[in-house]
Amino acid sequence: MIERGEITLRDLVARPVARDPRWGTMRREATIGEALRNSAGISRAAARRRRERLVEVAPGVRIPASEAQALQARRAGAPAGRRGGPQEPVGAGQISSRMDASRIAPSEQEAAAAVREAGATLDGVLRMNRFVPPREWEGVAIEFDTGRLDPGTLAQVENTVGQTRSAVRMAAGVEMPRAERTVQAIHEIGHVIDFRLGTGRAALGRPAREHYLSEQGRDAGGAMRALMAEAVATPEYRALRELAEAGDGFAEYATTPREVWARLFSQWAAEESGDASLIAAARRMDGQWSEESWRRLHLLVDDVLRVRGLREAAA
Repeated sequence: MIERGEITLRDLVARPVARDPRWGTMRREATIGEALRNSAGISRAAARRRRERLVEVAPGVRIPASEAQALQARRAGAPAGRRGGPQEPVGAGQISSRMDASRIAPSEQEAAAAVREAGATLDGVLRMNRFVPPREWEGVAIEFDTGRLDPGTLAQVENTVGQTRSAVRMAAGVEMPRAERTVQAIHEIGHVIDFRLGTGRAALGRPAREHYLSEQGRDAGGAMRALMAEAVATPEYRALRELAEAGDGFAEYATTPREVWARLFSQWAAEESGDASLIAAARRMDGQWSEESWRRLHLLVDDVLRVRGLREAAA
C-alpha cells in the first residue's frame, strides 16, 4: 500500500498523538483501517457514523448496532461471535469468592446488595484465564463495610503493600439507585485489581502510590500504556484537565492515572455485562466516556485484562 502511494509512513501513526505530564508523548501504530482514514482525511468518528447506525437499548442509551447485537447475544447466554448455547464462565466465582460483605451494617442492605451484584457481574465478565492465573491475584481478599466518609465521597479503598487484604468502605446513609451503587462498588474493585497487578517486580522499591499498575508510567507494559495514551487523548479527559488546571479539585483527582483506570474499568464491566441499567448508570457518572470515545477504549481495557491473565484469551 505504501509502494502504491495509498498511504504514507505518517498515516501509520494513530491520531491524535497523546501528550501527558506523567506519561510523556505516546504514539501507537495505526490499524490498516485507521491508516486509510488518515490518508483520506476522514476522522475515526466520521467513518464510524458512515458505517454504523445507533440502536436504543434502554431509555436514553444508544449504542452502535454491532454492540447492540453483541449485547443481545450476551443476554441470550451465548458469547457474541461463537457458536453453541450458554456457556459457564471460565472463572465463575473468582471475584465474589474473594469478597466479604459481612461487615456491612444491617441497616445498609442496599449497599450489601450492590456489593453482591458487583461481585456477580465481575464473575461473569472477567472469566479468569484457567491456564495462567495471575500470581499477584493469589490469596487476595476484599473486605467491604459501611461507615462515615467525607462529604461527597461515596466509597474509598485501602490497599496496603505486603498485605493480601484490601478494604473497601461504602458511605453509610446514601440514597442512590442500586445500579449506580453497584457501578461504584465495581469502580473500587478496579482500584484493587490495579494495585494487585502493579505489585510485582516492577514495583519493588517504589513509593506506595506507584504500586498501582496505572501509576507506573513507561514501566506499566504496552497494553496499559496504549490504553492510557488513548484515554488521555479523548475530549472527555481533556475537558477534565481544563477544569483541573482552573482549580477544580474533583477534576484534578479524576485525571490521576489510578482514577482514569478505575473509571475505565467500571464502564468496561457495565458494558460487558449487557445490563442496560448498569450501562446507563456508568454513563451517567461524572467524567465517563461517550459512545464515540468508548469503542476503542473498550477493546484496550480488554487487552490489559487479557495480558495480565484476568480475562480469558479470545477464542
